[in-house]
Amino acid sequence: MLRYLAAVLLSVPLASPGGATEIAAEFNLDVAMSSFASFGAAGPVSARGQSFTAEVSGRVESVGLRVSRTSDHALKLRISILRVGEDGKPTGSPILVGDFPGSLIPVDSDGEAVIFPFENGPMLEAGVRYALTFRPTAYLQTETPFYINGAVNADASYEGGMAMRSADNGDTWTLVQVIDFGFRVTVAETVPVDLVSWGSLKRVATR
Repeated sequence: MLRYLAAVLLSVPLASPGGATEIAAEFNLDVAMSSFASFGAAGPVSARGQSFTAEVSGRVESVGLRVSRTSDHALKLRISILRVGEDGKPTGSPILVGDFPGSLIPVDSDGEAVIFPFENGPMLEAGVRYALTFRPTAYLQTETPFYINGAVNADASYEGGMAMRSADNGDTWTLVQVIDFGFRVTVAETVPVDLVSWGSLKRVATR
């Protein structure tokens, strides 16, 4: 004889580990702009950055920059993401750090867009401001190793953040209101999944 047990199953929303690739924030990555800012002239202590506001929540998949090398050197470029404090400057420890070989970056270009992929990147939250920072990992004595492409003055129209510079390895930052660097942050948007989408009751047969 079969007995039927009515079990109440709650619809529990979960977050899938990955979803559609979305652009969390960007500014003019596909446009060669009029200005180039050098960084790394004093080695790793010389850094540049760009704050941005995430438009969607998701896990970081890649960062795009318009960047070039001054010669065929082998220095690595370190890209980090940090949270931003009330003063608009990076604060705390990085939530993402990646070192990329200089061979990925074109030499003496017009600042071509270069995409730097990340695995198991951190989650970004929509509406929250973060900072991208970039610097070399070592010292190149003969020249400035890297240039970052940007828009200046009236063309610096990105409203979600602003450029910044550091001369002490990121311990302190100076905001540069007349410049915005070209960038793009791409995330895998989390997708809610319902365990039970067909109703709240299920009949379970038992003997």
